[in-house]
Amino acid sequence: MHATQPQVLIDFYSALLGWSFEKFGPMDYWIIKTGPDGQPRINGGLVPRRGAAPAHGAAVALPKMAIPGMGRLAYILDPDGNILGLMQPDTAAA
Repeated sequence: MHATQPQVLIDFYSALLGWSFEKFGPMDYWIIKTGPDGQPRINGGLVPRRGAAPAHGAAVALPKMAIPGMGRLAYILDPDGNILGLMQPDTAAA
């Protein structure tokens, strides 16, 4: 994930999704932990953006919609313009 202001996205995702961020070595790189060890999750990394950010502030990119039999899916733009898909499992979704 690319960030114009890393601490802004660290604060945003920590508050929104409970993710934790750990600085990795002396470089500007943070390891993203999206859930506890031993549980399904997708971890990642955060680095400073090179160039201008395409957006300011979070916004809905695609409203929540039902994926029948699977759940509900929505997409947001984070404060730095990165698109993020959010899935809520729900087998009763129609």
